[in-house]
Amino acid sequence: MKKKILFLGDSPVVATGFGNVSRNLLTQLKKLDPELDITVIGINCFGGWYDMKEYPMKIYTAVYSDFEDTLGFKRLLKVLEGKDPEIKENDFDILILSFDSWCLANVTIGGEAFIQRLRMTLEASEKKMLTVLYTPIDNPQIPPGWIETMKVFDIVATPSKYGKAMITAADKELGNRVKIIYNGLDTENFYPIKNFKKVINLGETKIDLTNRYVIGFVGRNQWRKDYFHLVKIFTEFKKKHKEAFLYMHTNPVDFQHDGGDIYELCRYFGLQLGEDYYVPVDHEDNKGIPRQGMNEVYNMMDVFLSCSLGEGFGLPYVEAMLAGVPVILPENTTSEELLRKPGGDLRGLMYKTKNTVCFGSFDLMRERPLPDPDLAFEALEIMYSRKQAGMKETIKLAREFALTITAEKMGKEFYELLA
Repeated sequence: MKKKILFLGDSPVVATGFGNVSRNLLTQLKKLDPELDITVIGINCFGGWYDMKEYPMKIYTAVYSDFEDTLGFKRLLKVLEGKDPEIKENDFDILILSFDSWCLANVTIGGEAFIQRLRMTLEASEKKMLTVLYTPIDNPQIPPGWIETMKVFDIVATPSKYGKAMITAADKELGNRVKIIYNGLDTENFYPIKNFKKVINLGETKIDLTNRYVIGFVGRNQWRKDYFHLVKIFTEFKKKHKEAFLYMHTNPVDFQHDGGDIYELCRYFGLQLGEDYYVPVDHEDNKGIPRQGMNEVYNMMDVFLSCSLGEGFGLPYVEAMLAGVPVILPENTTSEELLRKPGGDLRGLMYKTKNTVCFGSFDLMRERPLPDPDLAFEALEIMYSRKQAGMKETIKLAREFALTITAEKMGKEFYELLA
């Protein structure tokens, strides 16, 4: 189909979870239909060179002339109104936003709600565009304002059965038309490496983890990932198992996303960099390692442990499964969907949460389930006692499931929505 797509979301060229989703989705759409003309307003991208062969689309930064417009909302409106100084075209057939619905609902521009500005701009346009919102849901509480935001779009898709169930619980009519499209992965990139040498380069020093039991986690440095409990659980585990080592693949210091200082957190628990734990020193949202190298990151792990307070899908969980790493997840949001095979068999270990916490306006007045450190510790002990050999069947089930969550499948399902 000869159609023009305008996409707003994390840039396909950046090292974020949303960036991977953008890359996989848009490149697959282009493979399915080379005639598609795709323009991207990319978040977390600040311009510069990119490979048109690898990314066959026009990629612009969200913050062209307004450095406070980090999410590109102002720029999107300017493009749609034909007022952008760089993106001259505005005759798009399809508008796709890959965003958290709460963010869309709560952003204001010049005192006006962005979503209302967007609705009015679309209504005033001479050309009717098909509008699509691809949004994750990581909490059961969905306020009415967020539902109304979703209703602005012709099509709403979410990357989990959990997300659709929560939207349906909040508004049955809307939920009935929500499509489920998993965040597809480039599954060929993640696989178990035989006889992998677990060595980390720390400047001129090499950290040999050959005889260490590596507990790993991959995720943005933000409060929702709950690095505090992750480090606390590891610290208690290491008291009993001296060979334990914690690898956290994240930005070590990040306050932009309400994260924190991982170094300071580990010092609080008496952990030493290189001896007890490691976190990449040169890592930012738009500067990670080549995705091919991420397979080695996972292969370094003996177990993947999460203390997350909620996930809209859980890309690192599935990447770990593909790499043959057994996972331990808190029983909340999407974890059961990923770990429990129909019939009851588990593809990993889950542990119960304990009580809930409300962070107030910090988390938009919603409550979250807290991970139970004691139960997470017990699950870690079980995993440790079984080692990789004892988890062989579980790892096999997990990898078989993960291999079905492909970028090709995501692209095909999305393409069918747009046809």
